[in-house]
Amino acid sequence: MLKVKNDLWIELVGEEFVIGLTPQMQDDAGEISFAFLASVGAIEEDETLAELEASKMVMEIPSPLTGRIVAVNEAANERPHILNSSLRSENWLAKLVDVNPADFEALPDFE
Repeated sequence: MLKVKNDLWIELVGEEFVIGLTPQMQDDAGEISFAFLASVGAIEEDETLAELEASKMVMEIPSPLTGRIVAVNEAANERPHILNSSLRSENWLAKLVDVNPADFEALPDFE
């Protein structure tokens, strides 16, 4: 099941909530040239999940959920352009656990 918030897609994979950039966010930003991702650990909803620099804008991306970051897309630190990929396996930002399932369920479905 895929949900959306703040132009981010959120997918529950096993017990992890994977968060990435929607095609709309990618289009709005343009070619991403720099990515700084939050550190592993606790994160609150609306705290900074990532900072991105792209051809059309510089942006701070808030976390769509409260939880604990267990992984970030380390490849994006070295090759930020992969965040422009159409593949969710490449354009993801972080993986969270300890998320309230009701908060996830309350998000709109991604279409």
